[in-house]
Amino acid sequence: MMELFGGFHPRSFAAYINSYPLEPGWQERRSIIQLYYLLAHVIIHGESWATSIEATLIELGF
Repeated sequence: MMELFGGFHPRSFAAYINSYPLEPGWQERRSIIQLYYLLAHVIIHGESWATSIEATLIELGF
């Protein structure tokens, strides 16, 4: 979530990782996890989020 909507400074993300190390492979899982929140945004806010879902699916190889 910290990267999905772009509201955090890179130093905030680095401090988080320093305090709570992420499991190996987290970068590969990030898009799959973000897809859930993007789908929720389509339901709540409408089709304007569909392009983000399409880009995520392409990134995942679909």
